[in-house]
Amino acid sequence: LRAWMEDTHTKEYLSRLTQGQQKEVQMSLAKLRYHEQELSNTSLQKHSQIDSFPNSESAGASQLVALLLATAHRGEPIPRGLADDLAARKDLSEQDLATCLWALAERGDGQNPLWRAAHRRLADSLQPLPGPRATSMFLWAFAKAHQAPPARLTRVAYPASC
Repeated sequence: LRAWMEDTHTKEYLSRLTQGQQKEVQMSLAKLRYHEQELSNTSLQKHSQIDSFPNSESAGASQLVALLLATAHRGEPIPRGLADDLAARKDLSEQDLATCLWALAERGDGQNPLWRAAHRRLADSLQPLPGPRATSMFLWAFAKAHQAPPARLTRVAYPASC
């Protein structure tokens, strides 16, 4: 969120908004910060044994994604077991996967096993293409992490150049 606010494109966009629209954006950001902190505190309290995930099969993919986000938000290392579990999940939605990569890219973690899992999944022509929101998140995350996105994803974003 901080990086988004400091981005020059974001600042340019915000400068073109009316005063009323700027207030709406500020209110939305304040709510987002509150919920982010609440999520971070709740997830880490629930998972005090963060280096081991004995019941990861019983946890839903969204719960593990929330834990990854909370851990990343706090600046703590992402436990290898959590990343491995998420990479192996079949029930991980495109949006959840994009959210995970976004958090990893923000941290500068380009070596996490989730990158390889995402690349395989997005390159698979039998899988449906992600929606526009997830596609933009994937492309941003791959670029931020200095990773090449799968060609199939690039063709969706830039059809004329491929």
